[in-house]
Amino acid sequence: MKSKEEITALVCAPHCRFYKPGEKEELSCAGYDFFVRLMDNDIAAEAARTLDAASALAEKARPPERFEHNARIETAICTGCEFREEDCEFMGGRDIADAAPCGGYVLLARLLAAGLREAQDWLDERS
Repeated sequence: MKSKEEITALVCAPHCRFYKPGEKEELSCAGYDFFVRLMDNDIAAEAARTLDAASALAEKARPPERFEHNARIETAICTGCEFREEDCEFMGGRDIADAAPCGGYVLLARLLAAGLREAQDWLDERS
């Protein structure tokens, strides 16, 4: 299992527009929690491939200015997020032009786009 700092470095820092180092780090969104659970539950080989892919993306990734909705990711991550209704511009139901999702959502979308088979499996399991 990865430490909180390591997961934050893979999920939040490179993919989340809202992440600010040292601020409110006791709070976590459902996207972050999704990856924490994966790192706790994945078998070693799957976790290693996930970490390798996430690390490669983190090296060159920047938080998006705009992002397209993905219903499958939203079912897997957003439906149970405590920030969804009040604090999430992306999923809060308001039409905000430059709204972007959390880092976990972005990372999962980028892992899918990169062709990581495990990412597709995670969505299949939660559909």
